[in-house]
Amino acid sequence: MVGEIPLKSQTILLVEDEWLMRWSLERTLRQWGFEVITAGNGYEALNILAHRPADWLISDHKMPDIDGLELLHRTQYLYPQTRLALITAYCSPSVQERARQLGIPLFQKPLDLSALQNFLQL
Repeated sequence: MVGEIPLKSQTILLVEDEWLMRWSLERTLRQWGFEVITAGNGYEALNILAHRPADWLISDHKMPDIDGLELLHRTQYLYPQTRLALITAYCSPSVQERARQLGIPLFQKPLDLSALQNFLQL
């Protein structure tokens, strides 16, 4: 079992189009002490951010409307204080390179929860 994050509660906007993955990761993040807001697609996430800031945005890459890299790129521009991460099961060299160019950490599915937790403690 991965330990808890002891610091003040921070808000994570979790964007994942697969319901079971979204539910499972939301549950884990809440157990770690985060407040979690979820969105099922990129446009929904942008709408949420327009009305409510988040400390973190963690997004899946492959989604039906805009992909996670485009969402994170827009978020960097519109909300530069929000920390970002990308999760994907489709980690092609082009996805890795684009994430690197944008300075966005990438986590591959299945997720290494210890690595994600260590990242979130930075």
